[in-house]
Amino acid sequence: MPKIIKLVIDTNIWVSFAIGKRLAKLRVLCADESVLIVCCEKSVEEFIEVSSREKLRKYVNKEAAAETLELIRRYAIKADVGNVTVRGLNDPKDSFLFALADAANVDFLITGDNHLLSLQRHNNAAIVSFSDFYRWRYEG
Repeated sequence: MPKIIKLVIDTNIWVSFAIGKRLAKLRVLCADESVLIVCCEKSVEEFIEVSSREKLRKYVNKEAAAETLELIRRYAIKADVGNVTVRGLNDPKDSFLFALADAANVDFLITGDNHLLSLQRHNNAAIVSFSDFYRWRYEG
């Protein structure tokens, strides 16, 4: 049996999926039984909030947002995280991603945020783009 790979997917990846077909490969990742996606209530709340912002409404239709939310709810395992603040982040609201990565001891944090990508690692988690992870996992 292959090793289960645990990962956290940043909200910006879920929103990108909802916007267009560019991240249609996310469905493949979600359906992969050797991948365990971990989220928390904050992840779900942030997706709902961001995807319903006025400036994104013209890009994210209700059906795409609902489908993405269904993927999160269907495939992601929820973990509890406390209020954690990580220093050195451009956006302190990203602290929950690191708390989640630590709580679930994940292997990867997948993001499109260049500041987070520049960190490369957080404790046990490699911080990578969706494209790099997909290439490594499914095309490598």
